[in-house]
Amino acid sequence: MKDIKYISIFLLGFNFIVGCGQKINKTDLNSEKEKYNQKAAELIADIALKENIVCDCVFETNDDLIWDTMKEEMSELDIEIIKMSYMNKLLLENISELDNSVQLSQNFDLKNALSNTEVQIISQSEFENIVKENGYDEARNIIDSKCPNGVYSISKPLFNKDYSISLIYFNLAFSHLSSGPSKYKYFNHKWNIDD
Repeated sequence: MKDIKYISIFLLGFNFIVGCGQKINKTDLNSEKEKYNQKAAELIADIALKENIVCDCVFETNDDLIWDTMKEEMSELDIEIIKMSYMNKLLLENISELDNSVQLSQNFDLKNALSNTEVQIISQSEFENIVKENGYDEARNIIDSKCPNGVYSISKPLFNKDYSISLIYFNLAFSHLSSGPSKYKYFNHKWNIDD
């Protein structure tokens, strides 16, 4: 009987310790997601300001992982080489740090990043419907007339561990990602392009 009592106390204590650890991890994860979206919004605002980007519309970011999008657009790419290049550009020590950055990017909130602007977000489904109904070339004309000051496509930013370096595609819409992402460094309280 004493053995059952000790085992029960041990299991309760173990569950309490593990349970508290899970709450801390969830809190840390939520905090990291918030920090990611804050830094992403700062980055996009700084890029738009520095590049004098004036546009009416931005295409909604893709829900896929960045690697899936690249593979879809350029099937000949060797994603492992791209990952190593990104790791080097972000000064990451290992692939798990890059994977963590990619996973955090899945929480990118474009609406939040553009909340202080009048830029309209064109959803993927809206654009796909326009293409389906009108064909690709006419869809471009429709989007251009809807957004006379331009349309941009923004990728989910990737950051290093301390959010001092970022890789992001910030291009005019309908251009391909083949040139690679731009690298930005954070210093003097601003994001600056790093060639």
